[in-house]
Amino acid sequence: MVPRMIAREARRGDTVSVAWYSECGRYRYRLTQAWGAGPLLAAVLLNPSTATEEAGDATLTRLAARARGAGFAGLDLRNLFALRSRDPGDLRRAADPEGPANAQTLAALAGPILCGWGNAGLAAGRAFARGARAAGLRLMHLGLTGSGAPRHPLYVAASRPMEDWDG
Repeated sequence: MVPRMIAREARRGDTVSVAWYSECGRYRYRLTQAWGAGPLLAAVLLNPSTATEEAGDATLTRLAARARGAGFAGLDLRNLFALRSRDPGDLRRAADPEGPANAQTLAALAGPILCGWGNAGLAAGRAFARGARAAGLRLMHLGLTGSGAPRHPLYVAASRPMEDWDG
């Protein structure tokens, strides 16, 4: 049984944002922004920080600009871990950093998917990438770390193009 999620929506200008949270509010499973009709750029990062349906953060702002620039009609952001925290170290300390509905949320993704979890998500990211590739999904990145993990988009120049990723 999939745990119940709470969806909240906000509109700002031409953009409609929707975020899906756990009932307790500790987890954010998905955040979409749509500004047109057409395909959304899916992205899987490490974990949600402070962005909500009402207010973005630096990562969301950077991803939305990249998606607009690439001609997508919006953004569909998910994470390897759904625990809402500014500090990735909290993921190591949490009893359940993934959240009870995150696996189902990730399994429902369609491509192309921009991956960007950095070294902090290396093991979970490898498992996600294996499953996504087995499902025939196209994965992309914005550069790789020395360990082979896709770099987080906040730490990559906006001019860097998305590349296919077979790693």
